[in-house]
Amino acid sequence: MTAPRTAVMSQQGTSLVVSALSARRGAVQLFDVSFEIKPLELHGVLAPRGAGKTLLLEAVAGLAPSYGDVLLGGVPLDAEERRHHVFYVPDEIAFASERARDVLALARRSLGIDASVVERVLADLALGEALHQRVRELSPSAQKRLLVALGLLVPRGFVFIDEPLAGLDAKEQRSLIRVLRLSTNERRAVLCATANATDAERTFDRFTILAHGRVAATGALHELRARTKVQVGAPLEEVVHALT
Repeated sequence: MTAPRTAVMSQQGTSLVVSALSARRGAVQLFDVSFEIKPLELHGVLAPRGAGKTLLLEAVAGLAPSYGDVLLGGVPLDAEERRHHVFYVPDEIAFASERARDVLALARRSLGIDASVVERVLADLALGEALHQRVRELSPSAQKRLLVALGLLVPRGFVFIDEPLAGLDAKEQRSLIRVLRLSTNERRAVLCATANATDAERTFDRFTILAHGRVAATGALHELRARTKVQVGAPLEEVVHALT
């Protein structure tokens, strides 16, 4: 398996820094959220369903109204500028009536992506058999993998994915985790949101834990363990419970 060569980070070695970001959608609120997405890392936002993970990803990506700053190389980015650096992969698919192959072909033509790159990503995500079906006819697993494929093909330095492992069986999850990790070798950072601590622990390099609309903690697992009184080697789920 090879990483898709989509070439991406306009400022190599530069973190995306979220600073005192606040947002609201209905009853869901975020308050002064701050954390850093470092280059070449898989970063997981972990919180229960309905706690604002999706709103956070959309706000940082410039797709939802927010207050506060998102900085790249120390320079604040407005919502429009963020879209040049971030690609957001939602949890649900929007182009249900299209055939999967047509969706990918449109992406390839509009972005100028080499056909061999598309073929490689399709192989990595086992999407070959899905190409001739309409998106709405695909299984939830295939829809998710199609969305992730689009995210990895778009030339952005930061890819945000909502619930990347939802709907996948154990084999598909292992494959997707490998693909995501390899994608960071292309000077890309990947930020994902999940409610599953077990999935998060085996997937991500660093974590941001949300509780009651605020950041309870952020860091690598060993750093989060050090902030609590849990036993050495405690699973992430126990660490999250102690922090929240």
